Amino acid sequence: MVLSDSFLYPDEKVILYQHIVMDKSENFDVYRFWTHFFSSGDLKPMLEPEGFGDIECFDDVLPDIDMWNGENVLFCRTRKAVGEMDD
Repeated sequence: MVLSDSFLYPDEKVILYQHIVMDKSENFDVYRFWTHFFSSGDLKPMLEPEGFGDIECFDDVLPDIDMWNGENVLFCRTRKAVGEMDD
């Protein structure tokens, strides 16, 4: 048997997907999957100090077929300057 639930923590921008799996002997395991989500406003301040520039973000790229589209998915394109690699 599997019991599943998800929990949204909007202030932390995190979703927890939790699954409790019980076998025939009534042993159980708990699996937790944390998903952190970002906006373009979150990503740019993280990328710029690492040498990335010309940051462009796009939404509404995917077809409108399920919840993982439009405002729920963000694609960013950027460039890292040559010589900016970490040692």
